[in-house]
Amino acid sequence: MNFQFTNPIWLLLWPIGMVWVIWLFWRTHVQISPWRRWTALVLRVLVLTCLVLAVAGLQWLRPMEGMNLFYALDRSDSLPSSQQELARTYVNKSFAFKKPSDKAGVLVFGSDASLEFGPNAALDLQKIKAVVPTERTDIAAAIRLGTAAFPETGQKRLLLLSDGNENVGDAIAAATAAKSLGVTMDVIPLGAARGNDVSIQKLSLPNNLKKGQTFEVKIFAQADKAQTATVRLFRNDQYLDSQNVELAAGKNLFSFPQTLDQPGFYSYDIQLEAANDKSPKIIAQSTLPTSVATPPL
Repeated sequence: MNFQFTNPIWLLLWPIGMVWVIWLFWRTHVQISPWRRWTALVLRVLVLTCLVLAVAGLQWLRPMEGMNLFYALDRSDSLPSSQQELARTYVNKSFAFKKPSDKAGVLVFGSDASLEFGPNAALDLQKIKAVVPTERTDIAAAIRLGTAAFPETGQKRLLLLSDGNENVGDAIAAATAAKSLGVTMDVIPLGAARGNDVSIQKLSLPNNLKKGQTFEVKIFAQADKAQTATVRLFRNDQYLDSQNVELAAGKNLFSFPQTLDQPGFYSYDIQLEAANDKSPKIIAQSTLPTSVATPPL
């Protein structure tokens, strides 16, 4: 345990006050017995000291007992199943080195986050039962859930095991908010090495349109190397069109011309698939819905 002051500058009042107290002690002309005089001096010193310490913001800090740890496991489609299994194994192995006062819980996330179980003194993760949508990766949802699920007492630590391929939410903003609540966060990067990876970086649409106006859905893609790919366009979850494109190494731009004949709100999804991309399951899919309003004329 230790002490600290929130406003230590006010401690300078103590020597100034002591000068005044001692001056009163020697200069007083009140006729009292010596013991009463010395008792008054001691009381004045105690009162002065307490007042200065209060104004200076004295705090007595005690170490927080035990660590509350949440393992946040990425279950999205962008992470190979072998890496997901590696993360589960890591949870059991690392928890074996805990201190007796430590506790740990597990949460999983994809498009959303779900609590597997809260902090416990014993942990044996043999199978993950919590189910979350896996089409997207929302790291921010995992951070928010872990922050809310921590007990009130003890230290708070969040360990994120993910490939970091966030395509929904704002993880940095969530981490900043968690830090202000006393949560520390560590990251263990996962993911297989990929030499032919392709991905959607951004989907661009106009902010608003007039009915019948033609516009372009712009797709910004990234490729590790030059290769052939297929771009598919969906509107309100309905397939619209596809293109076979030649990806150059680095950044690429493609577009689909569109016309909306009815007013309303529309969401667009893009799927990019390349034969040489070795990512399992749904290959290199990034879904970035954007609403477009078409007000009536």
